[in-house]
Amino acid sequence: MIEIGNTLREARTRQGLSIHDAEEATKIRTRYLQALEEEDFEVIPGSTFVMGFMRTYASYLGLDADMLVEEYRNRYDPRYLDAHRLPTTRVRTRSARPPSSRSNYVVVAILALIIILVLAWIGWGNRTKSPATMETPSTTTTRSVSTTTLSGAAATDATTAVTTTATTGEGAGDASEGDNQAQDQGELTVVVEAQNDRCYLMVREDSGSGRTLYSQTLNENEEVTFTTDDVLWMNIANPSAVVLVINGSRHEVPEPYGIFKVTAAGLERL
Repeated sequence: MIEIGNTLREARTRQGLSIHDAEEATKIRTRYLQALEEEDFEVIPGSTFVMGFMRTYASYLGLDADMLVEEYRNRYDPRYLDAHRLPTTRVRTRSARPPSSRSNYVVVAILALIIILVLAWIGWGNRTKSPATMETPSTTTTRSVSTTTLSGAAATDATTAVTTTATTGEGAGDASEGDNQAQDQGELTVVVEAQNDRCYLMVREDSGSGRTLYSQTLNENEEVTFTTDDVLWMNIANPSAVVLVINGSRHEVPEPYGIFKVTAAGLERL
C-alpha cells in the first residue's frame, strides 16, 4: 500500500523545496498542498479536485501521478470513474443545404402562363359559339376587338401570376435559410484560453455526471476548443488565469475556483 501523503512530502523535501515553492509552481494553495501531504482530503472540495490537485502536484515533483491517483481512488473513492479515459470522439456532420429553389421559379411561372393561355383559349372559343348577327361587317369588327381585348387581359393576368409566384418562391427560400440559421444557433462552441498562468481544467458534457471531455492542466498561452449541442460543466481551479470565448463572445471567469455551467447565454456558477 502506498502512503500518498508521505510520498509527496518526502519527494518535496528530498528536492529541497518548501511548501511555498510548490504553491508558486503549481498555483495550488498551500492549505490544499498540506492537505494532500497529510491525507486530510476533506479540506479539499470534492474528489474531483483532490485527484486534479494530486495529479498536478505529483507531476511537479516528478512522481508517478497515475499511480498516486489510482491509489487514492481505490482507498477513498472506489466508485469514481477514471476521468482520464476520454470517450471516442463523436463525428458530427452537417446536413446538406437544400438545392436552390430558383430553378423552381421558372417552372412555376411557365405552368402559370400555360394555365392562363388555356383559360383564354377556352373563353375565346365560348365567344365564337355565340349567335352571329345579320350584319357581317359589324360581327367581324366585334370579334376582332374582343380578341384583342382578351389577349391584353391574358397578358396582364400572366404577368400578375408570374410576379406572385416569384414572390412566393423567394419567401420560401428565405424561410429555408431562416431554418438553417436557427439550427446553427443551437450549437455551442467554447474556447478556453490560458492567458496569465497555468490552470487545472475538467470539462464534462451536460452535467456533473456526464461524459468527461477534458481533464488536465492547461499551460500558459495554451487553448482548447469544445463544440457540442449540450451544455458544458466545467471545474476551473484557477479562474483568473483563463478566459472563455462562448460562441465568439469573451467572458472573464470570476474568482474563486469552482464549478461552472456553460451555455450559449454565458457561464453560471453552480
